[in-house]
Amino acid sequence: MSRSTARVDRGAKIQLYARHGITHYWIVDPEARSIEAHVLAMGAYLVAGRLGEADRGSLPPFEGLTIALDTLWS
Repeated sequence: MSRSTARVDRGAKIQLYARHGITHYWIVDPEARSIEAHVLAMGAYLVAGRLGEADRGSLPPFEGLTIALDTLWS
């Protein structure tokens, strides 16, 4: 995501993906240094997890994958 696409990524694009049944949707925001994982439930996305700054963790659907966010941001 970038400043120029933030509105589309969090609005029209996420709605389009939900309408077409895409079960998982991640938003990677380099400015906020975060990743949000969304999961489709009953036609709408719910936030299933969020990692920020220097967090280490996993997000659906990759529960076995540990992501160290501090390694993503230079």
